[in-house]
Amino acid sequence: MISKNIFSAIMLFLLHHGKQRRNIRILGGSLLAIGIIGMITSGSIVIQDTVNNNLTPKGYPKTEVLGISVYSFEYAFLFTTIFGVFLFTGGMIGMDSKIKQK
Repeated sequence: MISKNIFSAIMLFLLHHGKQRRNIRILGGSLLAIGIIGMITSGSIVIQDTVNNNLTPKGYPKTEVLGISVYSFEYAFLFTTIFGVFLFTGGMIGMDSKIKQK
């Protein structure tokens, strides 16, 4: 008996459509936009806490989301942005190589 799992369906979808570079470009662009917007919002909170001297003894901002410092969220959005750039440029290079092969 085969277990039907939603994650296996998602992986099948990603493997099928991952071959199309256009979808990879769209995914990379959306991750890039999410990362930039997240960095701006979390960065402004970090700057505001630093200016108001609202810091912990370790030097991190006191503002937390779900028990995690906003400073950590800023790093997470930074890495999301970097991953989005790599996906976007990889999709562009892949599309360029497909065009050259034709």
